[in-house]
Amino acid sequence: TLTSKISFRSILWVVQNYVETHPDTYPIILSLENHCSHPFQRTMAKDMKEILGDKLHVPSAEHMADDHQTRLPTPEELRGLVVIKGKRPPEPDEGAVNDDDDNDNVDKEEDPDDAAIREGAEEDHHQKKKKPSKIVPELAKLTLFHGTHYHSFAESIQQAPSHMHSIGETKITKIVSHTSTE
Repeated sequence: TLTSKISFRSILWVVQNYVETHPDTYPIILSLENHCSHPFQRTMAKDMKEILGDKLHVPSAEHMADDHQTRLPTPEELRGLVVIKGKRPPEPDEGAVNDDDDNDNVDKEEDPDDAAIREGAEEDHHQKKKKPSKIVPELAKLTLFHGTHYHSFAESIQQAPSHMHSIGETKITKIVSHTSTE
């Protein structure tokens, strides 16, 4: 990154202070790029609840159960609140959580051919053993927006309203160029 190191708790305190002094602000979205171990994810969830308190928007149980709901809260409904964007496991109880497994918590970019080979091997292995979730339930329950990879506009429009893409300037330029030539 281009910034100096700052603790997660320090960021939460700054956000909490801003929301406290600007209660009519539109929602602040914290986008978590999570490469943390399960124990630290639990600490993150605990810290967010402790520091942000009632300023943290916690999605309803219905929202978590029905990922394809048709309505998200409006920006007006979320005024003065902090909203979390991050990864959510496809199923709340998918696999057992292994606290010693820190290596599965890193999303790495890889060659598509390598990914296809790996996915094929994982599918064979997955039939024998459930893979532990990368995100702990304590953190997933605080996440309103689910960060997903962009593949195509047609695929994105079929996703739930709570699914969100983070697209860099280079990639968006390619997408727009490709779309305008069609």
